[in-house]
Amino acid sequence: METLIICKPKIEKLDNRARLCSKISENGKPSYTLWFDVDAKYADYLTESADAFAVALLPYAMNNSLNISAEAKMSKQFCMFC
Repeated sequence: METLIICKPKIEKLDNRARLCSKISENGKPSYTLWFDVDAKYADYLTESADAFAVALLPYAMNNSLNISAEAKMSKQFCMFC
């Protein structure tokens, strides 16, 4: 079965925005960057866990029969449902 790989996310600070970014790769295909963008006042609430990316990619993975693998940590709360 093919696998989506979520690379370790990082937080980028922009002028008045904060962005949580991660490279996503799918079995040898060129990787792309998935990101979540928020107002800078919410930057302290962003974490470098893979949870948000796993949730965002779950429907795509299920529709395409793909596994999801993360190079970053995932919360205990999220893993309870895995």
